[in-house]
Amino acid sequence: MATKMSYFKFQKKSVKNKLPFRAFAGLGTILLFIGIFAFWYGNYYEKQSILYIEILIDDLVLVGYICIILAVIFILIDLIFISRQSTKTEVNYDDARVILDKRYVTGEISIEEYEQMKKDIES
Repeated sequence: MATKMSYFKFQKKSVKNKLPFRAFAGLGTILLFIGIFAFWYGNYYEKQSILYIEILIDDLVLVGYICIILAVIFILIDLIFISRQSTKTEVNYDDARVILDKRYVTGEISIEEYEQMKKDIES
């Protein structure tokens, strides 16, 4: 039990480092949907537009292109940085041993549980 508590404690720390890059993926996804809609809307209504609206439609297609390109860039940034971060969670084994010894000394766990957890920490 002590090793699991220690493990989750350090796992939370490593997840916090990934949160800014998760925001890039979310922003990229939103931009992708906006870009696809703007591109589709601009191309669909380009054939039916009046002369003064045609300039706005061309701008809308340009906005669609820009949003799609930015979305791809943001999603790639997310994928590159997340994949470069280590997938293994670093566990401080010394802290886990101290917690385990403390629980054994205070009588919270039996000798069998203590030995089993000690083996888990060492392996």
